[in-house]
Amino acid sequence: MEQPRDLAALKSAIASRLIALSDHHHRIARVAFERPEVIAFGTASSVAALFAVSPSTVIRLTKALGFVRFRDFRTLFREHLRRAAAGRRAIL
Repeated sequence: MEQPRDLAALKSAIASRLIALSDHHHRIARVAFERPEVIAFGTASSVAALFAVSPSTVIRLTKALGFVRFRDFRTLFREHLRRAAAGRRAIL
């Protein structure tokens, strides 16, 4: 799978079942979309600790979602938060 270019593309791929996820992976992904700061400002180890899974489980999730490294996955979430913050500033 090609690395998603934004959060909407990632959600779409998961929703359309282009990506099959285990229960652990699905739970992590669901919370990541609900609370993107968990991924944006976390590490594979901190995310793993939050979900009581091993860091390798988090790394396998990122690879299943089309990312080479956790850092790439985290960057997608950071960019999402930057765009959201810029949009809020434009409204004010």
